[in-house]
Amino acid sequence: MITNTPMTAKEAEQYAGHLLGADDSRIADKRGPAGAVPVLTDERTVKVTITTADAPSGGFNGSVEEIARAILTSRGELAEGEDVAYGVTGRYESHPVTGRPYTGTLSVPLRGGTLRHTGWLFFGYASF
Repeated sequence: MITNTPMTAKEAEQYAGHLLGADDSRIADKRGPAGAVPVLTDERTVKVTITTADAPSGGFNGSVEEIARAILTSRGELAEGEDVAYGVTGRYESHPVTGRPYTGTLSVPLRGGTLRHTGWLFFGYASF
């Protein structure tokens, strides 16, 4: 572990690039240890179950991102600064009359929340 200080992925990549460029002795041996930096992210994914209690009469109108945002906002489940990101996936049932989304389950990526440690960036020289 090169540092105990968590960084965003971009900061960690820049720091690793600097250390590699400087031929830092802690990672310079291609048969030696790799470097590791703790990485922070403001991203998370939540599962949203859409029930008939959530849906307006006739089902939802709008994109799945808008639907997810509306449900999470009404439930108070979005953290401050957090918003729905592109890439919502899932399955939903259509309203029998309008054909609009009515019930189902979505996997919703969120961005912009509180930074938290979610992984590591490992780097160094590899031996072939």
